[in-house]
Amino acid sequence: MTADLAVDQDKLRKRLDAVKEFSPALMRGTRKLLRTTGDEVIAEQSAILDGPLPRGIRAAGKRVVIRRNKKTGKLGLRTLNAYREQDVRSSGRSTGLRKGIKAGLRTRVVLGKTRTEVRVQTTGARENGSAFWQSKKFRHRVFGRDEFVYQQGQPYFWGPAYRGAAGMVRRIDDIADQAFKQIPLE
Repeated sequence: MTADLAVDQDKLRKRLDAVKEFSPALMRGTRKLLRTTGDEVIAEQSAILDGPLPRGIRAAGKRVVIRRNKKTGKLGLRTLNAYREQDVRSSGRSTGLRKGIKAGLRTRVVLGKTRTEVRVQTTGARENGSAFWQSKKFRHRVFGRDEFVYQQGQPYFWGPAYRGAAGMVRRIDDIADQAFKQIPLE
């Protein structure tokens, strides 16, 4: 699931190849500028992570739903937890989870022969917790004990990515145009 708003890749690749052929130093500067195109998206994602913690959540009962088995096509009953929000008494100890997620947000630039892309991504999604923090709710151990608790996640990634994608595309196109205009015509 990605926010695929794209500039014309062939046109972009031709302009950047011409810049690279003219001046590798100019291309290095252009790559650095391309890395800054995701800064607004990352700033908005970081602002969400810096905001207040989401409310608490707890299992409040069970509900039964009818599901169709995808392989056999048969209907069956499935018991699922029902959740309810609750106020958090104290925020407890912090492990720096949100700081680690913010530190892993990057803008990646790939300008290869077969692929040209600029994307905002997170590094180490399993290690720093960004994969489960993005979800609506998750379950985890309580600081080394065998007790598990439910916690609401904080969807921080896709909203800012979708809202900022059009601006990123516009800035990428402008940066490529500015670099291409620096090549003198013979």
